[in-house]
Amino acid sequence: MNPKSGEIVSVSHYSKVNPFKSILIDVSYDSLVLKLTKDFIEYNFLENDPIVLGYEVNSEIYICECLIEEIYPKNSTVKLKIDNIQLVANQRLFERFPVSFYAHIRFKNSRKRNIAFVKNLSLSGMSVISKADISEDKEVIVDLYIDDIIITLESETVFRIENNHGFEYGLKVNYSDLGIKNFIASYLHFLKDEQKQALK
Repeated sequence: MNPKSGEIVSVSHYSKVNPFKSILIDVSYDSLVLKLTKDFIEYNFLENDPIVLGYEVNSEIYICECLIEEIYPKNSTVKLKIDNIQLVANQRLFERFPVSFYAHIRFKNSRKRNIAFVKNLSLSGMSVISKADISEDKEVIVDLYIDDIIITLESETVFRIENNHGFEYGLKVNYSDLGIKNFIASYLHFLKDEQKQALK
């Protein structure tokens, strides 16, 4: 269910730890225009960045996975493209949860790191945006920055889509450490609760 114009939403972006509240000023079938608060200058928004919106409809919390299409600094608005909308109550650990995380990706046995952004995450994998060109079936190491913690994950590229800004990859995570898997599971639960709290 799409949010409505004038609705208050929570906004999560990788450049800040905590979500902030904002207002939707325009809503269409596959895009939204978000009015930014005075905190806008503290955020390092870039086109094609992943953003997560949370909103409430009939006492149910929805999360919306978006990408920044255009930024209008003069009137403090941002146009977002909607990729996916999900009901938080239906989220399971193996379903992708919309996120906005900064990351580095590199080939296994290589030190060259490429900037990337994680737009959704599950216990089994993630969707990553990067300008780095990686072919399918390649083993990739992801350094994921969650708050003040760096999580290193071994993964394998399962799909690759080229777009105007670079590439989007689907990565399957191969856990070698049960502690990291448990951390990701706990963090996914935390994200659900955070979305609920952000709208109170």
